[in-house]
Amino acid sequence: MIRSILFLGIYLLLLSCCQSQNPKEAQQNINFQVNFNVINKDGKEEKEILAFWQNYLNSEDLVRNHENDWITRKGFEWSAINLIDFRKIAQGEQATVIALNKKGDFYRIKTMLSKYNDSLKINTLNFIFNTYVKKINKQWKLFSASEYMMNNLEHQKLGSIDFYYNSKHHFNKKNAAKTDSLNHFLAKQFNLQVIDFQYIVCENREEVERARGYDFAPIQFAPSDYAGCADTHNKIIFAGNDSEFYPHEQVHLYTFQYARNKGAAYHHWGDEGIASLFGGNGGVALEENLKLLAAHFRSTNTTSLPNDINALDRPLKDGSLISYHYSLGGLICKKIYEKEGMNGLLDFFITADDSDAAYYAAVKKHLGISKSEFGEKMLEMVLEF
Repeated sequence: MIRSILFLGIYLLLLSCCQSQNPKEAQQNINFQVNFNVINKDGKEEKEILAFWQNYLNSEDLVRNHENDWITRKGFEWSAINLIDFRKIAQGEQATVIALNKKGDFYRIKTMLSKYNDSLKINTLNFIFNTYVKKINKQWKLFSASEYMMNNLEHQKLGSIDFYYNSKHHFNKKNAAKTDSLNHFLAKQFNLQVIDFQYIVCENREEVERARGYDFAPIQFAPSDYAGCADTHNKIIFAGNDSEFYPHEQVHLYTFQYARNKGAAYHHWGDEGIASLFGGNGGVALEENLKLLAAHFRSTNTTSLPNDINALDRPLKDGSLISYHYSLGGLICKKIYEKEGMNGLLDFFITADDSDAAYYAAVKKHLGISKSEFGEKMLEMVLEF
């Protein structure tokens, strides 16, 4: 899942939509400017939009839910640019509007987010992203880029899933049916109601980021085209495999909803482990990934693994799709599922908090493996494949 491949710890949860007229007292420290190429910036509506956008970027509305302020479908709950840890990374950020274009009844705001690097003495480009605004009942309202895009894509509904895709894509009903079938399976496993969600078919990683509103995000140029992510809050899957079936991300909708219903925390290794158990990773089932990982260990004469999961929380150096927090996390979940069933697995998943210590404690509780022997036991179990 794309939450597991965050670039420099920064990645985007996407958007719903927020109000414009009365942003809260400024909480951020974002420097705002309009590029000189925005030659329409002095127009009446344009001036209103730019003033609103500046206030919004420096308000707590940016990171809080204001359902009454956003034009959005039922179920959306997050605000327009929800960068992870926005309050932390926003300090000293430079937001530059580089375009403000009329699109029918909408305006598209194109913003560049950069930051000055003191050590390198250069500005670092973080993102270029799009947000849409429209006047409704004499008030400006923001729309997320994905919300705007879905209104302009082809659409088919199967069960509780709304599929969106571009006109060049041939809709595959068999794959859509597999996604619907998995949805019912997961609902039963997690003892939840079947989740209604939106599914956007994207050709590759770059198209995923564009569907999320980005013209530029560092992750979109990573070498693997097989990519996806789940906006778990807003229940949207962005599938970058050009397919109506992306099971790994679908599982994340259920892990998130289960934890939310419990009001509980979980560790990302547990989250990725369950998603890998039921949904594979990179289009490959967990067992096949474990076989590949075992072959890798044998070919490289690997005789030990670190006990620290932070040292393991990375892709293999050869660029393989196998990443330890997917494969080893999935292996741990597989062992617990085989030993204790779904009840045991869900008990393992819900931890005291999201700390590494809580995760180690859960592994110890369910598999009897302590932190001091974690790497050794993981290697032993992988080499069984």
